[in-house]
Amino acid sequence: LIVYNTMYNQWKIVCIVPITNLMEYTSKLNYFIVIICLMTIAGLWVLTRLLAGRLTQRLSLLAEGVQKVGEGNYKNKIDLTGKDEVGQLALLYNRMTERLEDMFEEVYEINIKRKQAELWALQAQINPHFLYNSLSSLGWLALNHGFPQLRNAAIDLAKYYRFSLSR
Repeated sequence: LIVYNTMYNQWKIVCIVPITNLMEYTSKLNYFIVIICLMTIAGLWVLTRLLAGRLTQRLSLLAEGVQKVGEGNYKNKIDLTGKDEVGQLALLYNRMTERLEDMFEEVYEINIKRKQAELWALQAQINPHFLYNSLSSLGWLALNHGFPQLRNAAIDLAKYYRFSLSR
């Protein structure tokens, strides 16, 4: 039963329609609504995957860079720009790796200078010992060849070096 009101004369029109006809359109409408809902859900899923992929791709690049630094590759730079948080992290990461490079180079240079100073200190110790031993040998050689005065001078000089080395 379907009732219509007319606008001009306020009459009511009544029609009798079989329920199967009404239900036919209702089931078609329900089918159409289900299809639209499924298409909307699929579209939203694809859109979500694309957005999440774009966001996680940048984070993955940042994570790879941090992992490379953990492995000892301090020259690795990340090419991510942007004013968002990931871009700021990438900028700070690049500054950190530059600073680490500078610090490692500084430590390397300090170690080289320290080794060089140790070598010079050893040389400074070896030269007086060599001179002391040479003078002592010259003294004994002078005594063997009959120059006791030369021997005494060489031994006295050797004693002087031994005294200065012991301090």
